Amino acid sequence: MKKSSFFKNKLVWITGASSGIGEHLTYQLANLEANLVISARTESELQRVKANCNNNANIMVLPLDLSDINSIKDKVKKVKEVFGKIDILINNAGIGQNGFVADTQINIYQKVLDINLIGTITLTKAVAPILQAQGHGQITIVSSILGHVVLPKYSAYSMSKHALNAFAHTIRLELKKDNIQVLLVCPGATQTNMEEKAINGSGKVMGIKPKEYETWLLPEKVAQKIIIGIQSGKREVIIGHCYEKLAVFINRYFPSIYFKLAVDFE
Repeated sequence: MKKSSFFKNKLVWITGASSGIGEHLTYQLANLEANLVISARTESELQRVKANCNNNANIMVLPLDLSDINSIKDKVKKVKEVFGKIDILINNAGIGQNGFVADTQINIYQKVLDINLIGTITLTKAVAPILQAQGHGQITIVSSILGHVVLPKYSAYSMSKHALNAFAHTIRLELKKDNIQVLLVCPGATQTNMEEKAINGSGKVMGIKPKEYETWLLPEKVAQKIIIGIQSGKREVIIGHCYEKLAVFINRYFPSIYFKLAVDFE
């Protein structure tokens, strides 16, 4: 990536930073001289990511569990106290889920929604007043192509991402007057541990890497496209192979054809 001064000395807060897309966002933004707050549930993994960055990077490790919404305001307050500002919030944390509707317990739906949707909304609502007071800022919400289409066995995950898309589009309208940009990112299947760590209908971790894994998007490439999207002020970026983008197109304009293609998907 061509080096840019856009992120230099900006305070960027990344959730889900301990692995996958968030980890690579951390590395790339550190190289672009951003000041970083990196969050995830596991502090040791965040420390590992920080150690892999160059020594000059200014990085604050801030463990965060988005399912514990009562802790979020204090986390935001701490970031404001340390840095005095927040320029960019990248909502990247999430949990995967895989299982037929008939096999998925209601509490699993609740868990997925709590992390993927309610936690993200809570953090965004807590950060937004800081951006409004500054008169500028940027919010990125990492959703999924499954926020545009649906597939069998992904009901909980997909519904959380559809709702997240609606939230992103709504706050973009509401915050425009405050000079706050909102970017919605919808990646396709990416080589992260999300699918392996996804839970099934009873909450058990799947622990299986899909056989198609090696054909999926590289997380560093997804991170690069997110950074370009933030820099260029885009409203939405769909990142995926041609067939994934085609699926979004077909579902939007030819839903009956998409249904026939998706009904037997495995």
